Amino acid sequence: MEAFTLKSFEFRREREASWRELDDLVTRIEERGITSLREDELRRLPLLYRGALSSLSVARAISLDKNVVTYLESLAARAYVCVYSTKRRWAEAVLAFVTTRFPELVWSMRRSLWVASSVMILGVVVGFMMTAADPERFYSFVDPAMAGGRGPTSTREELLTVLQATGGDEGGTLTAFASFLFTHNAKIGML
Repeated sequence: MEAFTLKSFEFRREREASWRELDDLVTRIEERGITSLREDELRRLPLLYRGALSSLSVARAISLDKNVVTYLESLAARAYVCVYSTKRRWAEAVLAFVTTRFPELVWSMRRSLWVASSVMILGVVVGFMMTAADPERFYSFVDPAMAGGRGPTSTREELLTVLQATGGDEGGTLTAFASFLFTHNAKIGML
């Protein structure tokens, strides 16, 4: 039974050289990018990564020193990113998104965007035509409390007074509405 018992020191001594090699490769990739590795190092990277995962599995199974397990977990996580993720510079990623990915997404949703845009424009045109024919219909589209005394019969001076918020409650209401609108749109954008 004692033959199967591995001591933490022996386990670490047998494998530490490969862990350090992997750590060196990962550090170089993190600092200078994947192109800093030679061809033979690129071939060796996945092998070292799998070896570190195997060592981590054994270390957890035989309850080795917590520091060894923590080090191997950290090394494995860093190496995973180097082996499986595609690293691009920030500017390259933004440029690829703006020139390729975003246009592809918009094009893939072109029918839905067309329908939504058409319905919105149709609603605006119908609302305008109905209000132009009968100005009292304005209040069926806009709540009188929200209109704040403004409407289709308001003069230019009345509208400018509200926009400039020269006093009274209109300025507070307009500020509150602008804040609500900004917050609401930000929530929708995040969702």
